[in-house]
Amino acid sequence: LCAITDSCCLMQYITRFTEEIFSAIVSILEVAAALTAIINIFLSDKSIGTQLLSVILCSMTYMTAVKFRDLRGSDWLDKTWRKHVSNYGVTITILLGTLIANLVIGPFGISDLDFLRVPAGIRPTLNLSDGSPRPWLVNPMGIERPFPVWGIFLTIPFALGLTILGYLDQNLTEVIVNK
Repeated sequence: LCAITDSCCLMQYITRFTEEIFSAIVSILEVAAALTAIINIFLSDKSIGTQLLSVILCSMTYMTAVKFRDLRGSDWLDKTWRKHVSNYGVTITILLGTLIANLVIGPFGISDLDFLRVPAGIRPTLNLSDGSPRPWLVNPMGIERPFPVWGIFLTIPFALGLTILGYLDQNLTEVIVNK
């Protein structure tokens, strides 16, 4: 509905203050999540090598991404290459960090480094009581037991709130990224 009505044009009324607050909140949340993950590694029973490698990879990822971002204003290579390397700096950094992690864990005997868990196949993640995955098309009246009609109407204000939140998240992020 937001796409059909071209509601993205409403973003012209968002002030710079709102944009900066949103940017600060997202930054704080992301930094807090990264620090929490590093702290949890130290609080777990992982080996010293895993803990050290995690801190090195985290620091390297941050510093390399910042350097790629700052590359745009330097005089290294020509303007087109600088722009492309700077635009894809975070992706290049993640790939580089993953490569380094995979190359280092074997020779140093680090076996308990956590990698992103990816499922073997594409299927719904919710399992029914009999252990089978839920169907792709969900019956709004319930799958295993009937869902009350009043419950559908109760979800409407929450759905509107989440729609507004998603709208602001998507469009403010786009405005920030395109600057």
